[in-house]
Amino acid sequence: MAGLKKGTDDHHGGNNQRRMYGEIEETGVEAETNFRKFKNFDILESPTPDHRFIALNSFTKLCGVPNGSLKKKISQEWEILKAELPNSIFYVRVYKSRVDLMRVAVIDEKAATTSYHHGLFFLDVRFPTDYPSKPPKLYYHHSHGESDTIFHQAGEVSSDLFKNIWRQQIRSSQESPIINLLVLIQKLASNLSPNFNNEGRMISFYDKLRCNIGGILTMLGSPPKQFEVFVKGYFLIRAHYILLNYKTFMNPDDEDSNRFFFKLVWALEANGGYCKHHYNKEQYDQALMEERRNRVLNY
Repeated sequence: MAGLKKGTDDHHGGNNQRRMYGEIEETGVEAETNFRKFKNFDILESPTPDHRFIALNSFTKLCGVPNGSLKKKISQEWEILKAELPNSIFYVRVYKSRVDLMRVAVIDEKAATTSYHHGLFFLDVRFPTDYPSKPPKLYYHHSHGESDTIFHQAGEVSSDLFKNIWRQQIRSSQESPIINLLVLIQKLASNLSPNFNNEGRMISFYDKLRCNIGGILTMLGSPPKQFEVFVKGYFLIRAHYILLNYKTFMNPDDEDSNRFFFKLVWALEANGGYCKHHYNKEQYDQALMEERRNRVLNY
């Protein structure tokens, strides 16, 4: 597929990722298996209530007599996605009852150490009735504290900016509109970087790292619906590498750094990851005791 960065031929990374990212607990084997079976493209009956655009226009209103062509047009593009969606980069869910909606997960391995969520991004999509003349609406599932020039703090893509990019992409590409959309989503994900806080001020590299880890904690705690298995498996096979990356840049003498590190450890272990070789038991027990004490004080 022209314009789309190809992924590895090894579905979901497989054994290569296991070797790269380290061991997993025995209880996580089933989760990893389910992750590797997760389809790149699937047509589901209905979207879940957490889809950003579910409240906009009923299916009947959208695809009635005046707008029935949209259903036909998008259904045809679903066939393109079935045949051409790159392996190990995009994971797309579309809906029979709401052809105007789509949810996309995109993996950008290069962003794994410099961007949010260790390179995993989710976007909700809504196609307008005059698509592709007008671009779809995009909503990025962001975490608390994230901010970016491409996205408003609320998570919606800057409308004017995206319209300009969409026009340029449509004019210059011979691909179908749905492929152009994924190309743009891939570019947006690749360019996301937590360089600014919510007040628009530059943040340090260490704060970027903490923002990245905060995104992981948020996604593990509340993954987008219909992708729960995918999120669990994604971070399960990467637990070792995530902790290794954090330890490389953290200050071991800084109390906040250590507290944040063990929050990450607890989340990854609860997810089934094997993390014991990243800490000693004395430090672990002390951090756990302090966390419990803080919870009591804040109750």
